[in-house]
Amino acid sequence: MTPTRFDAQCRIDTPLGPLTLVATSRGLAAALFDADAHHPGVVDAPTNAEQQHLKQAARELAEYFGAGRRVFNVPLD
Repeated sequence: MTPTRFDAQCRIDTPLGPLTLVATSRGLAAALFDADAHHPGVVDAPTNAEQQHLKQAARELAEYFGAGRRVFNVPLD
């Protein structure tokens, strides 16, 4: 099995602490809090908050924490 190739990552601030978002070309692949027991460590992906799936996920999460968004549309991978 070929390892997943991550296209980009970014960090966002949330009320629960910093969150690292990781994406492939197909969608959001991970949302990791620093203290997450399943955190893989260093993610091999460039930092790019403008990557389409990361940008959408960050916006939708901001709406979730701010206005109570309940439905997410960002594609998942």
